[in-house]
Amino acid sequence: DSVSCSHHEIEQRHYSLECGGNVGERRSVKHLVDILHFYRRNNAKGDQLMLYSKFDKAAPAYASAHEVFPAFGEVLYNEALAKTSKREAKMSPKEVIETLQLARVLRPDDARIIHQQALVHTSRAEPEQARELEKSAIHRFPNYLDAYKNLALSHQRKIDMAESAKVLEQMLELDPPKKLRVSVEESLGQMYEGPLGQPKKALEFYKLGYKHAELAFMRERLKSKVTELSKQIERERLLREGK
Repeated sequence: DSVSCSHHEIEQRHYSLECGGNVGERRSVKHLVDILHFYRRNNAKGDQLMLYSKFDKAAPAYASAHEVFPAFGEVLYNEALAKTSKREAKMSPKEVIETLQLARVLRPDDARIIHQQALVHTSRAEPEQARELEKSAIHRFPNYLDAYKNLALSHQRKIDMAESAKVLEQMLELDPPKKLRVSVEESLGQMYEGPLGQPKKALEFYKLGYKHAELAFMRERLKSKVTELSKQIERERLLREGK
């Protein structure tokens, strides 16, 4: 990262001037080091506040860090994340959108920033914009599970269940963590059982979910769905055959 390199160069220059160099140059570089320390201190403060879910206080800390190193897009992403985590941020305030746009300018290939932009549009009930942004995030980071999840949601909001199911099946190909895998498999079962009208395929996903589930209540719930759907499929078969 070029900005990280510049931080390193400042520190190296400061170290070399401690043993030599003129007074003016030492003062100039020391000033830069002080700025660097201010940046790091406020960025770390923001991180700590985020850990404790103190989003209202984290955002100003990140903003202070950004003021002294405005070319560092990482801080803008953190600031936007803090603002979108605030309860009132569900309204997607204009300042959050502007922060993300600037962060995107500084880090155009950062999939996290693009995904965060998509989440803002999702919260504004703008699924088309969210869908295109998530596709862009996945293009940059093909294993981005959170982007897949929101992309599937965006398709659902456009009542495009077939495309949503396709995205969720692509998620499974990425071998997600077991808990997420079970959730996706159950969601696919529900989609194929309901709006997509493919009960046999739904049964396959319910069985997979049951196979992978580790929590007792999840296993019981999926076992019940497998049992009921199996009976339904058998009843429909008997009706078709006139039995």
